[in-house]
Amino acid sequence: MKRQSSYRFVVTIAVLFVAAGLAPAVSPQGEKVKVPRAPVAGVRAEIPAARAVMLSDLRRAKCEGDAAAAARLHDRLGWTDASAPAIPSHIAPEVVIRDDRPRDPLKWGGDVLVSQPDWSSGYQAMACRSDGTFYVVDVDLINNDYLDLYTSDDGGANWIYEYSLHEPAGVKYFPSIAIGEGVNDRLLIAYETARNTADARVVVFWRDLDTGGTGTVTVDTYPGNIVGRPKICVDSPEYSVWYAYLTYVRGLAGVGDYQLWFSRSLAYGETWETPMLRSLSVNYEDDHAIDFGSAGLLCAWSEKSISANIHATWSADFGATWGAPTLLASSALDEFEPSVAVSNVDDTAVVIFAVDYGGMDTDIEACVTTNGGGAWSRVYLPYNGEYELGSNLTFDPVTNTINAAYGRAKG
Repeated sequence: MKRQSSYRFVVTIAVLFVAAGLAPAVSPQGEKVKVPRAPVAGVRAEIPAARAVMLSDLRRAKCEGDAAAAARLHDRLGWTDASAPAIPSHIAPEVVIRDDRPRDPLKWGGDVLVSQPDWSSGYQAMACRSDGTFYVVDVDLINNDYLDLYTSDDGGANWIYEYSLHEPAGVKYFPSIAIGEGVNDRLLIAYETARNTADARVVVFWRDLDTGGTGTVTVDTYPGNIVGRPKICVDSPEYSVWYAYLTYVRGLAGVGDYQLWFSRSLAYGETWETPMLRSLSVNYEDDHAIDFGSAGLLCAWSEKSISANIHATWSADFGATWGAPTLLASSALDEFEPSVAVSNVDDTAVVIFAVDYGGMDTDIEACVTTNGGGAWSRVYLPYNGEYELGSNLTFDPVTNTINAAYGRAKG
């Protein structure tokens, strides 16, 4: 499988689907011809009638911001008793200002420079608050014990360095960021630290955007091995009483076999439930994605086999239970690096992924459902016979579209 090349890449952006129905806004381009594929039947989680009534009541309480009613329904659903206490971080990161660095907005030519120019930054992640404030977190690649946070309140034209998470005992990597707004407005940053050491763990840091309060929770540990590449999302703005959801991988150091794990927080990131196993075999540690929308919680991953294949599964009860996985893409080719987006206005969802055609020819393709996973159709994004990789999806509630960005090699 090809994941690196000597090519340089440009970013391609495509409007994929109008959420009201299957309506690809792009056409394939290139020498090879891709034939239409038959739709794939999907699987939805079955919810017993009595439980469905309680879930309906819970959705109402979450929408209305009734935290007390939601807590009572947690008890009735058995979620509180089934939730083990989160493991407290025994080495909590400090929230620090790196004193020797300027805090002035920075701009660089036609592009906008976000991070400090004398820091080597990478593994960035971004989220946006409903008031238009952007948040970017990245890793200092030289001093890996720092995660640096930047904000922009003018549409990304200028950026301010806010603070860093500093933890001398562990190298931090691969942050993922989400913002939940409602009863509590909070910034959540998930990251891995101390890979392949006795202190290897996945951590979630939260900061209350109104009070400034902070906290840190260790969601899982795997001493001496890999536990990381977290992906975090929330069911906000759909609900005022919102939950947070997390996927990540566990892998044996030096072996290359990974398992996909899931956890959720019913307490705005302050505590997390005992993680549950989602897949025994993930193709690569970054080959998973998660998102929430009107149709529910969707998780996708590339499963390791003779050729990597794309699987997806839904939860209709906020991550408490999951339906059987649906095999979305399976062929003699490798399908990997999935990204997902779920509409929050109807039952449309998209899983996008890379397909390795060989000979430095990797294309971006997608599966789309307009009925909440009942059936999936294959759609091909524009391709030119070269190397396309690194796809991401986002749902735009203003235009009611799902949009994709991906890299294309320019040799």
